[in-house]
Amino acid sequence: MVEPVAEMLSPERLALANQFLKLFVFVLAGFVGFLVITRVPPLLHTPLMSATNAIAAISLVGSLVVAGRDYSQVPNGWICVMLGFVAVMGAQQNDFDSVLAFGAFFNVFVVLGAICAIMGFVRLTNPPR
Repeated sequence: MVEPVAEMLSPERLALANQFLKLFVFVLAGFVGFLVITRVPPLLHTPLMSATNAIAAISLVGSLVVAGRDYSQVPNGWICVMLGFVAVMGAQQNDFDSVLAFGAFFNVFVVLGAICAIMGFVRLTNPPR
């Protein structure tokens, strides 16, 4: 039996279809993002990560705005504050991991430079005149 057009376009069905469409786009974006990131050549990894870190910094500022807003007039405003706090922690985690990764990466070059200096490949200081 065919449904009438008025029932097919009811607000409840449109809202449900809208939610499914948003979920579909979210899942599709996740798959596309995974495929793009896994196929990035090593030469482009650093610029891509710097762009990702810039986006993370923007999201950190946005989460700070959400967490710092006054929700005293909003019913159950403490939920907004807690969600803002969780957003700040999530955005800060990416920045913290970037600092740790940079520190480890930098230490590799310091150790390699020291090994090269010990082996005589490079001089750490200019010789005296």
